[in-house]
Amino acid sequence: MNNDDRPSGTGIPPAVSPFDENPTEVQNVWPRPETSPGARSPDIPQPPAPPPIAPPPAGPVGYPPPYVHPAFPPQYPAAPPPRSRRWIWVTLAVTIVLVAAAISATYVLTRPEPIALAVDDCVSILDKDNPVEYTCGQINAAYRIVARENVVYPVESACMKYDDATRAVLDDADQGSDPDTVLCLAPTRVNSADPGAIETGDCVKVTDGGATVTRVACAPESGVAEVLAIRLHTKVPVTDRACHDVPRVRQAFAYSSLGGRALVLCVRAANLSSTGNAEPGDCVNENMTSIVACTLPEAAERVLTVRVQHTEPVAPECLGVTGATGFTMNSHGTTDLVVALCVGPVDDADVGYAMAGDCVIPPDEGNDFRATKADCSDPAASVRVTSRHDTDTAECPGDYVARMTRKPGVTNGMTLCFTSN
Repeated sequence: MNNDDRPSGTGIPPAVSPFDENPTEVQNVWPRPETSPGARSPDIPQPPAPPPIAPPPAGPVGYPPPYVHPAFPPQYPAAPPPRSRRWIWVTLAVTIVLVAAAISATYVLTRPEPIALAVDDCVSILDKDNPVEYTCGQINAAYRIVARENVVYPVESACMKYDDATRAVLDDADQGSDPDTVLCLAPTRVNSADPGAIETGDCVKVTDGGATVTRVACAPESGVAEVLAIRLHTKVPVTDRACHDVPRVRQAFAYSSLGGRALVLCVRAANLSSTGNAEPGDCVNENMTSIVACTLPEAAERVLTVRVQHTEPVAPECLGVTGATGFTMNSHGTTDLVVALCVGPVDDADVGYAMAGDCVIPPDEGNDFRATKADCSDPAASVRVTSRHDTDTAECPGDYVARMTRKPGVTNGMTLCFTSN
């Protein structure tokens, strides 16, 4: 049977030969069953169904059937293998090393060069003011560097703000170039030539009329003085009241220091028996070189006043000092400090100390200086002072019985007028 003889409506499409020149499109006219979402298409091959699982055998009456493992246990995804952290630590270590190396390199490249002669180093000054470094405390370590300042001229002016600096030199450590730094130097204790090394409490010996001062051990020897204070003044000689604020000072010496300013030593004699330490009421020997007991035969004068002043006394030096018969002073040409002592007779009963109302034993014939004060009840005290005058030219009242005078000297003289006791 050929295709044309097939009954229509059978649903079988006519066969088409692949060799037909004009093939007719073949359509499937059979309706396809609708599929629900998730249903498998009948045209897609399906895997074989698992074998059926037999129901578990029943257990004893009253007990549930025993648990039966499923034929295929549930499958879970396998855990990933642990990742190694070694590379993290290696990276961190390398980073730290690189950062440390960078910091070290930066420090080495940018750090300042060490200063050859730094503050607090010690040096010795050789010829041409060339500083040579020594360990502090060595015998040659004569100066300590107290500051480094920029160069100015004159060089000394760079260091004037440092009270303990006594010298200024250029730091010529950079050979072949102009120095740009001034070293301000203060003498160390091993320096015996620079007065700036002297401290309060030291003892010194002044020689050559005060031109040379040397630090010595404190001892009660002639010429040895104790340093009570040290003062700075603008220049030598000092004329602006040297050591005026120092108690017990008896002498002042000035020495030229840095930039021409004056270093002043305020001193008193180390020997307590020296006349330089005398106070009013003390007695001194004939040469006025030492203090002695007023009861000793060598006592020649009694100290009446001790005046510390800053101008030289003019005659009469002891004007207004009752009983004064002598004068001595202590000074030095480099300062204006003057210590003036007025002295009188050792015997405090000497008639020169008599005032109005005192009774007096008359002197021997022709020796007024042997007259002495006495208690008015003493029969020998035959006269009484009616008036005293600080001049030898005063006239006594008409009722006087005696008149005594002393010629001017360190005073303007004296006149005593007497009446009978």
